[in-house]
Amino acid sequence: MNCLNESQLYDLLRAPEADALGHVAACETCAARLAELTMELPTTPPPAGLRGEIARVVYAPPTESFGHYALRAFAAMAAALVLLFSGAFERLATLPQKVLTHQIAAFFEKESDYFAQESE
Repeated sequence: MNCLNESQLYDLLRAPEADALGHVAACETCAARLAELTMELPTTPPPAGLRGEIARVVYAPPTESFGHYALRAFAAMAAALVLLFSGAFERLATLPQKVLTHQIAAFFEKESDYFAQESE
């Protein structure tokens, strides 16, 4: 197996290609050298004010109070209970069965007409 030289490894870091990465994945020597070269690359400093922006978002006070959240949760639970005990789900559950039964009956009616014509 032909190992990549340093120049090729630097090129690989700038523009990765699948065949070269496949070689690095299969060759322990090249993988180790690529890891070393990656550690030697210069890093880009973060933009000014990034730390403050992250802290502002992370430590921001909540936008909704607990009381509003609890009220919304209670209303959702109440609506779910009303739907559950009103029988709305029972009517919805029988609707597809009725439609399916009608479609099956219509299918067999057409098939029986077809076979009746064939036998005549």
